[in-house]
Amino acid sequence: MAEITLFEAQNQCGESPIWDPRTATLSWVDTEKPLLSALSDRSAQAVTLQTSRRVQAIGLRRAGGWVSVARDGLARPTARKRASSMEMWVRRIVAYDFDVQAGALSRRRVLVTVPESEGYPDGLIVDEEGCLWSGHWQGFRITCCDPDGRKVRHVDVPVPTATCKAFGGPDLDRLYITTAKKGLTPEQLAAYPSAYPSAYPSAGDLFMVRPGGRGRPEHEFAG
Repeated sequence: MAEITLFEAQNQCGESPIWDPRTATLSWVDTEKPLLSALSDRSAQAVTLQTSRRVQAIGLRRAGGWVSVARDGLARPTARKRASSMEMWVRRIVAYDFDVQAGALSRRRVLVTVPESEGYPDGLIVDEEGCLWSGHWQGFRITCCDPDGRKVRHVDVPVPTATCKAFGGPDLDRLYITTAKKGLTPEQLAAYPSAYPSAYPSAGDLFMVRPGGRGRPEHEFAG
C-alpha cells in the first residue's frame, strides 16, 4: 500500500488542485467558502487566503497567477484525440472522440461503470500515459483505469470523500488529493463522542501519495 502524507486544510469541499511548476506550488479552492489554499514544495504547511467570492475552480495564467474557470467534469483531451467525462450521479465515466479543428465531441461511449460500493466518480484527470484517475465521493478511494477503462490500481483514502487530484512535484509523480467534510451523515458524526468533530477528523485535509505514474503539464490560459 502506498504511503499517504497528510497536510492539514480542513476544507468543507476542497477542489481543483493545480500544480504550478514556475513556483513549485500546489493551489486549490474550497468550493463552500471564499478560500484559496497554497502549499509550497518547500513547506509542510499550507497557507490559506480569503478571496472576494467563492471560486469553483482555478487554472494557470500564462503570465503568472490564476484565473477562475468553469467546472465541467471534462478531462483534457489526450494525444489519442479523445476526451473523457464523468456522469457522476449515475456512476459512469464516458469517453468521446474529439475533433481538434472543430472543437467538437462525438461518439459517446461508457468506459467505466462505478460499483455502488465505491461511491460516485469525482474529479477526473489524465496522466501522461492516458490513464484516467478518478476520485470517489463517499467511496474512500482513488481509482486509476487505463485508456480503455480497465482498472489498473487504486489508492485507499482514510476519509469518505476524495474530490479531486493533481500530479505535482518536480517530476510530476506526486498525486495530491483534495477531500471534503461535506456530505458526512449524522450517523458518521454520531459514531464518536461529541468531543470529536467527526468520525473522520482528516476529512477536508489534503493528501499526497506516490502511486506510480506521472502527470501532464497543466494547460495555461492566456493573460
